[in-house]
Amino acid sequence: MSAPKKYIFIDRDGVLNTTLPPYVSKWTEFVWYPWTFKALRSLLKNGANLFLITNQSGVGRGYFSEETLQEIFAKMKNRLNQSGLQFTDMYYCPHSPEDECNCRKPAPGMLEDAAANYDFELAGSWLIGDHYTDIAAGNAVGANTILVKSLRDGSEVRDQCQPDFVVSNLLEASEIIIGKWRKAV
Repeated sequence: MSAPKKYIFIDRDGVLNTTLPPYVSKWTEFVWYPWTFKALRSLLKNGANLFLITNQSGVGRGYFSEETLQEIFAKMKNRLNQSGLQFTDMYYCPHSPEDECNCRKPAPGMLEDAAANYDFELAGSWLIGDHYTDIAAGNAVGANTILVKSLRDGSEVRDQCQPDFVVSNLLEASEIIIGKWRKAV
């Protein structure tokens, strides 16, 4: 049996950190979940390539600037680096839903960009998100999908897609993925 593909796409708000309605619009509102670092460390220890993929329509809607979003990302990276953790890359869509772009989930544009930039096949990769639009993007490219239960339900696409797994948090998702990898070897 061949080695499993170890490419994981992770949504930000509601998976890595708490969400503040309607948006995390500045660093002081960004609060990591207590299990985030343990989950990321475990995935990286097991050979994962991690990609952040996040819709950030607060930019397109004028709630915060792209500069502010970049400052939040820089502080995220700094905090992750301090813990010996890092994402292979971070992708975001700054558009509002009305823009109908190819990068905003449920469209798979960010996933396709990562696969093209890092030369890997999307089928068999993993996507972890807390919204059904995340799951729809993963389904569109043949990824294994994990829905993290949150306050957001994504009812507009819920009936059009089905996650492979439903969990309470990122740590549970990481345990499922690592368990599947170990069975595949």
